Amino acid sequence: MATEFEGMTDEQIIEQLLGKSEPPKGYYRIKRPGYGYNLEIDMQGLTVAKVGKLREQCTIKEKKRGRVATEFDEEKFNCLLISEATIGLRMVIEDEENPRVIELKGWGDEKLMVKGKLSGPDQVVKRLLWAGELDALGNKVLDLSGYNIELEDVKN
Repeated sequence: MATEFEGMTDEQIIEQLLGKSEPPKGYYRIKRPGYGYNLEIDMQGLTVAKVGKLREQCTIKEKKRGRVATEFDEEKFNCLLISEATIGLRMVIEDEENPRVIELKGWGDEKLMVKGKLSGPDQVVKRLLWAGELDALGNKVLDLSGYNIELEDVKN
C-alpha cells in the first residue's frame, strides 16, 4: 500500500509535516422537523492560538475581597467557536413544490444581521441555534480542532 510519503527522504517528510496544512473540515446538518427547513453548515478546525484567544474573550476576571475570581462563559465560547469555524452556511427549504437552498455568507451574512438586528456573527449563532445544537456544534468544532481525541497507548 503506497503512502503519501513513499519515495521521500526523512528531511522532505519533516518539511512537509512542519509546513502549512489544511485544517480538518466537517459538514453538518441540523434537522428542523416541523419547521420546513434544515441548516447545513460547513466547518473547519481552528488553531491552538485561535481557540486560546476565544477562551480569553470568554473568561471574565473580577477582583473580590483581594482575590481574582474567574468565570468562564461557555455559551459565548460556543457561539464564537461556531461563528469562527463556519466556512459555509445554507438554509435548505423542504417544500415539495418549490424546494430551494438559501446560500448565506456564514453567520455574519448581512441578511441575518440586518433582519435580526444583531451586532455580530456570534449573536446570530445564539439566536438561530437551540441550546443542544449550540453545545453539539461547539463540540464538533473542538473535535475538528484536535480536541477530544483518543490516544492509543503504545506498550514497549
